[in-house]
Amino acid sequence: MSFEDALEMAKKACVLSEKCPFDIRMMLIRKGYPNSDIDEINRVLIEEGFINVERFTNAFVRGKFNQLRWGKRKIAIELKEKRIENSIAEEALESINKEQYTDSIRNLANSKLSTLVGKSHNDKKSKTINFLVSKGYELDLVIPIIESILLIK
Repeated sequence: MSFEDALEMAKKACVLSEKCPFDIRMMLIRKGYPNSDIDEINRVLIEEGFINVERFTNAFVRGKFNQLRWGKRKIAIELKEKRIENSIAEEALESINKEQYTDSIRNLANSKLSTLVGKSHNDKKSKTINFLVSKGYELDLVIPIIESILLIK
């Protein structure tokens, strides 16, 4: 494929869903393009508005939180792997509504606890904590919520 073909393919990918420069880089590397072409393609995509890192980051955070119910820590790790600047990632993560975030922890905890029928109190607590931490939620937020749910049950 030529440079123009690769650029066109990258533009189509960006139209289908938000992409960051790292996504395009990985796609083109898999297709065998040299780094010099990839750098130029990313430059053109950014210049023409096909790629906007802030827009991508906000969409990524919304999608991972709203659809997959990931916590901020897991989302932050994924953004770091995509080479998103910390300041941009932090700003997008701060856009998550605190009440919705807490509700998400509570809902996931209740859901997990409902699957742990017949387990001891400590077993339920530790398994639910491990589950929520693996989803990327912060331990200091998780523990008080789980304890309050277990007190009620």
